[in-house]
Amino acid sequence: MDDISNQEFDELLGLVHEFSSIDRSCFPFSHLADSDIPKAYGFPPSNDGLRNYPCSKSAIRRDLRKECERQKLSYFPDLSVIFDLPLETTLEVFEHLHPIDLYSLIRSSKGLRIVLLSRKSFAVWQQAFDRHPDIPSCPSYISYPTWVSLLFGPSTCDICDRPDAMVDFTFLKRLCQPCSDGYSTCESDFQHFVENPEEREILWTLVKASHRTSSIMYPVHYEWVDPSYAKTEVDEMVKQMRAFLSSIEKNVLNAEEDYAKFKSAKAASVQKTMELFSPEHIKICSMWSLSIYQSIMKRLDESLPQLVAQWGKLLQSLGYHSEDIKSLGGYMEGIMYDLDEKRYAKKAFHRSLPLLERALTEHKADRLLQEQKALIVRRTKEAEAFYDSYKQTLDPLNWEYLPEFRRIMDLKPIFHYINFGEPAGVFPDEVAQQEVQTFVEKWLAVGRRHLSQLVSAHCLTVSKGDPLDLANAVFTCGVCYRLCNLKFPLFGWQDVALHLGCIIPSDPNRVLEEATFTSELSYSVAAYDVLKYLLGILELEPSKMQATEVVALEARFVCTVCPFSVRHGIKGRYPMTVKECVSHALDKQGHTPQSFMPLTDKATESVLFHENAYFWASKSSWSCTHCPKYFKDSASRQVVIAHVKETHLITRPAEMADFFCRRERCNKCTDTKNFRLWSENQVMPHLKDKHDVRNPIQGADWIQIDFYEHISTYSSLG
Repeated sequence: MDDISNQEFDELLGLVHEFSSIDRSCFPFSHLADSDIPKAYGFPPSNDGLRNYPCSKSAIRRDLRKECERQKLSYFPDLSVIFDLPLETTLEVFEHLHPIDLYSLIRSSKGLRIVLLSRKSFAVWQQAFDRHPDIPSCPSYISYPTWVSLLFGPSTCDICDRPDAMVDFTFLKRLCQPCSDGYSTCESDFQHFVENPEEREILWTLVKASHRTSSIMYPVHYEWVDPSYAKTEVDEMVKQMRAFLSSIEKNVLNAEEDYAKFKSAKAASVQKTMELFSPEHIKICSMWSLSIYQSIMKRLDESLPQLVAQWGKLLQSLGYHSEDIKSLGGYMEGIMYDLDEKRYAKKAFHRSLPLLERALTEHKADRLLQEQKALIVRRTKEAEAFYDSYKQTLDPLNWEYLPEFRRIMDLKPIFHYINFGEPAGVFPDEVAQQEVQTFVEKWLAVGRRHLSQLVSAHCLTVSKGDPLDLANAVFTCGVCYRLCNLKFPLFGWQDVALHLGCIIPSDPNRVLEEATFTSELSYSVAAYDVLKYLLGILELEPSKMQATEVVALEARFVCTVCPFSVRHGIKGRYPMTVKECVSHALDKQGHTPQSFMPLTDKATESVLFHENAYFWASKSSWSCTHCPKYFKDSASRQVVIAHVKETHLITRPAEMADFFCRRERCNKCTDTKNFRLWSENQVMPHLKDKHDVRNPIQGADWIQIDFYEHISTYSSLG
């Protein structure tokens, strides 16, 4: 004020002792750490992420302290020297202060408040803002003290003192969300105030508009947000407009001219206000407050790892597992955000300990479960490796007939070791080997016994050898039929032994006890009838042939019931082996044994040539019979033969004796003779280009062959 007296200033100087004993701790919240700033502003517990609160005061003060430390400036806790100076000199000193320091001074004592609120201090405020352009400038229609109170004051609502209220720079008020909803409203709520649409449009030009959407948030894109207006301002403006409009309706003298002048004056006033505090300036102020808050939150996030580490050490001292504590890091950060404490200290830790212990209990249960699963996986692999080692001690030709590993896992010692053994336990090699050996022997014995009974029940011919080795031992698998919807025959022990898993029960005790069971493998009378007819054409008897000999037959047949098909531009019927013919007859209804016709010897030679051309000797399906080198990972035929020669010193390795194909048991040999088939249009250019035969003679240079063998002499068969 202008009339401040020397006596008043002397009284102010009498307060020197008060100021000399006060250091920076006299300022609000100056004793708090950076991480305590959100709590000091009354942040409520929240789990929905970071929220935007006005922490500009503490953030700016912290930056000023760091700047002083960077420039190695000294603090002056004794301020008495300043008040020994003349008033004008003191004001000049105050001009070098930050606006936030001036705000703190007017709140520190009555004397300083009187000085800084006087008109003589106007230059002090102006210079302070000019020296700090990073602070939003003060609009001309409000005072500097009011402006710094808005910028740096506590975040409490001006109406109800509730926290969580940021400044609305349009209305220049701090409003919490409930008060903001009651203080302002949108255009649609005023539709009934003014009936004339044109007048309603005029109304919005005569009042100030805010684009706030939340009491603690500022919009990034103002043009996307519908404006809101102060209810009191709109109500007052509507009353005045209605008064003018009523006068116009009553034809009051000069009413229209007065209304026009009123609108012009009001619009100019609002325009002037908006120019002084334009939407751009409002946005600058909003972004300034938001950027300071984000800076505080960034520093808070940077400090959280240290706090989490401190809490982790405390939990570890209480005996909790380090892995459980490590997995709880994010949960602890969430608790720290939600703490209703002034500091993140031990007191806060102990208050949060029940929540932490509950979470640690859950994490411990999950960790133990995962460790148990990992232990089971590791021991399963150990047991599988043991079983692979055991199989390598057996005849390689029987590897495919052995039970799958999932059956071995159910054996009592192995099952107990995998699922219930101690974490530091050792695999029971001796007990497991004895159990596995007994189970494998029983597996093969039970399968042979049951299948032999099936053959004996359907075949009247008695053979001195094993009935499962004969060609008349023909089966079909019900499990495979349900899975593949195909009825393919199984000839002899070599085929049917691969399907023992389809008939032997999953309970290993039933296998070891040699209990009877219902078989999914059944003897196929229909397959036997087809086989008997086909072998009869070849003048062979099923009961006198080995099953392996039937599979190795080179005879080929075609089904005369099937229509011609075109493949690779060639029209014809697909040639089939004896086994393929049996499978075809079982799968195709109405294709009787008499539907099959044998190919001639010449045609068969050509078919075999083309079949052998497609046999992939390079396919990785071959193994050695002398060692387990290619037990799990098979190799190509050439690689295995080279291995037999180099490792086992066998000059001429024989198939099935020294090496074998694990998937396709092929006994064919590729004939170098060219049995390729040609059409007449193809063979003539071939003879001319490759053999220089310009006038080829039929029977000498090329021959025409018959495809089908006449079987009228076999009409009585089948």
